[in-house]
Amino acid sequence: MPGQEQMNDLIDKVHQWGVDRKIIGNGKLETQWLKLLSEFGEMCDTLAKGGDPIDDIGDQLVVLIMMAGISQKVEMVKQLMPYEFAKGRSTIGAVRRLCNRYEWLLPDFCAVALDSCLGDLRTVASNHDLTLQQCLEHSYNQIKDRKGYLNEQGVFIKE
Repeated sequence: MPGQEQMNDLIDKVHQWGVDRKIIGNGKLETQWLKLLSEFGEMCDTLAKGGDPIDDIGDQLVVLIMMAGISQKVEMVKQLMPYEFAKGRSTIGAVRRLCNRYEWLLPDFCAVALDSCLGDLRTVASNHDLTLQQCLEHSYNQIKDRKGYLNEQGVFIKE
């Protein structure tokens, strides 16, 4: 399935980006979860202003991949990451569900919670004529050349 292969390749690139910057290695699931909530808030702000959520959705996907890397569950992300359109559900309903479901990702980053979150992100994306792959690709292109690393104390050092 070509679309899934492209998505898996993109997930691998994002994962490697996190390894190279020691987010995966020095990062903690809890601090990445806080970053995820921050990115979720940015998406809510964008949606409230009628903007394009491609960057916000993609950034949440990047953080979810960082969390998966920290939890050693990147293969689970590949299995659960939908890449097709799924219109028909309410964007507001999906955002409301995400607000609750992100809490389920702690303490162990389980498959059921991740699957639910990805489904809701897919709904928001598809209601804006986007795929998760487009969103993730957009965010990866924004971050791929950024330099720096996460030190052992959890502080990101920009280079």
